[in-house]
Formats: sequence, structure tokens, C-alpha cells
Amino acid sequence: MERQIGRIFSLLASLIVISTLSLTPVPALAQDVYYTDWEYSTWHQYGTYGDFIFSDSQVTGYRFWQAGVDYHSHPRPPIGDRGWEVTLDSDLDLTWNSMSQDIEIPDFERSDGTYKWTFEQVDPIIFVHPVAPIPVDFTPKFDASRTVDMTTFLQSEGTQSQTLTVSITPQQNPGVPTPAALLVAVEENDEFPIIPAENIDESDLVDAQIISGPSGAGILDNGSLLFRWITNEEWQVGAEITFDVGIEVTPNVAEAEFMPEVWILLYGVTGIEAGTYDPGTSHSHSVDSLATWTWVSDVVFEGTWTDYDTESVAFLGYSNDLSPIEAIIDLNPDTLNLKSKGKWITCYIELPQDYDVGDINVSTVELTYGEVGVSAAWGDVQDGALMVKFNRSDVQDMLEPGDDVEVTVSGELTNGTPFEGTDMIKVIN
Repeated sequence: MERQIGRIFSLLASLIVISTLSLTPVPALAQDVYYTDWEYSTWHQYGTYGDFIFSDSQVTGYRFWQAGVDYHSHPRPPIGDRGWEVTLDSDLDLTWNSMSQDIEIPDFERSDGTYKWTFEQVDPIIFVHPVAPIPVDFTPKFDASRTVDMTTFLQSEGTQSQTLTVSITPQQNPGVPTPAALLVAVEENDEFPIIPAENIDESDLVDAQIISGPSGAGILDNGSLLFRWITNEEWQVGAEITFDVGIEVTPNVAEAEFMPEVWILLYGVTGIEAGTYDPGTSHSHSVDSLATWTWVSDVVFEGTWTDYDTESVAFLGYSNDLSPIEAIIDLNPDTLNLKSKGKWITCYIELPQDYDVGDINVSTVELTYGEVGVSAAWGDVQDGALMVKFNRSDVQDMLEPGDDVEVTVSGELTNGTPFEGTDMIKVIN
């Protein structure tokens, strides 16, 4: 499965930058020496819809490795007075993205497994990762669950409130200053590189915004995403950590089911390497037999390379349209005599062209009037419609005389999708 990382992965990459800077203090540098962060991260990502319980058995996720160059100068040299060349040798098919805001980073050149970037007048903040995820088995070091107080929302009730509760119980301690983070997303994330692949948060069905979170959490201005570091003081083995997040949900369909996406990210540092490099000299760093990075700069710089190993469990977000399919219903006879001694009421059901009446589960079809209903006795597909039969005496017993009596016929497809339609008949006695 090949996927682009997309907006969310870019955000996660930027969080690694924050983590790197917090773990590696910027040294006091001479006037003509510049400082650079280099980082390599692996993401062991596993997706689930239900609770995750720690055990000695491994789970299978996707491994996305990434590496970045983040440039910091002290003081910052004038534009045009600095230059960088970065190459990467790898047999993998790679793509990349940039953390530089409002600056166009030059694209890479590729030749025989070597990727090359040249930077002249910008700060090179780049993240490179394989186009295709690499399968990996791993054992997350915690228990976790995601619960909400409601999942079904009616459009007739307008904007409604949903409370998300995330519970985490650490089972192992990675031993880093900021070991973990919580991330909550309420937008569609089709490009999330995670399994299972069916991440079906169809955000056109609902408009959702995060409006509140735990102390210390940051929320994007548009309310689409929340991020909160989990500190070493909070990450205590065997002690449950609970976070509540407030969300507002506005359905765009008659009835929708909605669940936000939750990520728990566990960080680890596997190695740090630092050095000072003269103008024109190169420095290389090989990563786990996947790739070798090489830097050349025209200025003196101090660099720190940090290897990260990040585990993550994601509770996948989703929303579903629970509104019934609008069916066309035609009852026969159009005029029903309550004293008739006939055996059947016939009903013809048609569905929109995207649906097949052959998929209707006849055992679920019901004719209702008020709060009383009669189940279909049998049915058969005829000329693009499903013909079903209802016991005539049962239907007559529940109806009342009237010129315009509205009856409803409803049911489900074999996959559980509901349908519903109405017809007007005349009832005489």
C-alpha cells in the first residue's frame, strides 16, 4: 500500500522537531559557527478501533522512518551568505516534505539511488520518508482506551456536544524527559499512514470542532486538532492517566455516527551524535541499513544527530451516514377496503440507482402506521423493483379510514444500511 503522508504526518514531523530541541540544548557558539539539528525517527504505527491492552505478544503495524535537517544559526548569517548540500543514498522509493513556512524548498534530484538537495538562500528544514510503509512487529508499552458519551447525532438537534475520554495506563517507562504525547483529530485523514487501511472519517457528514481539552493542551485555531505532551511525572507505570476532550458536532445529514481519532505517541532516544565541521567538509550518518545521509556546508557549523524510535497506537476516527436511503414505495391497492377478504397487500420498492434492490434483506422489511407495524411475508425482484407481500388482514387491523393515509415501508440492505419510504393510500370501511 503506497500513500503520501499528508498534513497530519507533517504535523507529527514538526512535533519531532520540538522534541529534539527540548532534548538537545543549543550550545553557546562563536560568532562564525552555526548550529544544525539532524534527526532520524522511526514511527511504529498501529491502528485499532477498540481498546488496546498491553501484552507480551507483538502487534503488526507500519514503520515510517524519516530524517530531517533543521538549520539554526547564531547569529543568523545574511541571506545568500550560506549554502548547504544534502545527499541521501537509499534503495527505497522516497518522498519528502518541508517544515519551512511560506518558503519554497527546491525539489531533490535523484540518480541511481542517490537523492540530492541544494540549499542556498533558505533554511533547509526537510523530512524524508519512504513512499511505501515498511511492516514492523512491536509491543506498545501501555494500555489505552477511547470512549465517548455519545456517537449518534441528529441533524434536527443542530450542534451537539460530545465528550471524549482517553485513558492510558503505562506498563513500561522509556525514560526520556517527555516520554509521550496525546493527539486528537476530528478532520478527515484519508492519507494517514496507518492500519487498518479503512480509515473512514468522512468529515463531510459532520462538522466537528475541539472546543476544550486537558490542562496544558494546545488546540489549532480551527479546532481540528489537539496536542498535549505527557510528562515523566505523569507517565508512571501502573498509574492510569485520564484526559477529557470537549467536541462540538454538527451533522450535515439527518442522522450521523461520529468518532474522533486519537493518537498516543511514545518517544524514545536511541542515540545522539554531535560534532563541529569546517567549511567544505562533509559529514555522513548511516541509519539502520536504510540510508546514508551526507551534509556539506560552506560555513563552520556544529551539528547534533539524534536517533528517535517512536511507538504509536491510533484509535481510528470514523463517521457513518445513518440516515435511511430514500426509497420509492408503491402500495397496491391504492384504495383499501377494511372489510375486504383478500389475502395480500402488495408493495413495490425502488431504490436510487447507486443501490440494488436485490440487496434488500426481505426479512427486515416492515410496513408501519403510527407505532404499529407488519413484517413482509415474502418478496421477489421484478423489473428493477422488489415486490413484497404483507398479510392483508394484519394490515387492515392496524389502519383507520381516511382519504390520505400515510404508511411507511422500511428495512435494511444485507450490509445493514437502512432504507425508508412512504406512500399515501385511501382507506374505506
